[in-house]
Amino acid sequence: MLSPSVHMLLERAIDTPLKLHCVMLFAQRTLTRGTVSQVASRLYRDSWSTQQTLDELMEAGILQAVASDGEPLYEYRPRLYYNDVLGLLIETYNDPVQRGELHTAITELARYAPYRADFSRMIAIN
Repeated sequence: MLSPSVHMLLERAIDTPLKLHCVMLFAQRTLTRGTVSQVASRLYRDSWSTQQTLDELMEAGILQAVASDGEPLYEYRPRLYYNDVLGLLIETYNDPVQRGELHTAITELARYAPYRADFSRMIAIN
């Protein structure tokens, strides 16, 4: 069973498989910083969806963009209040049984992610 705090993190910030993969890439120090194209090639994804994912993780407070000569460099710098729950997420991900539950939860959340994003933008406008 997923912990309530991990489930809440998934609902609020890491609601797609690509976001989870990206967070794991940075959190487990497989990649410390990278441009959109570098991250996209590590994840075997297109640049557009990777850019969108990195921007959403930055808005959520898990990644930060650092200015460089060309493209911005993204790095793992979560806000302090995320540290404990991100550690728990990594533990959950590293346990084979819980990883299955994690992927099931992410898959379910991903179905509704575009609608939640549109709804929160609509609320922010009003």
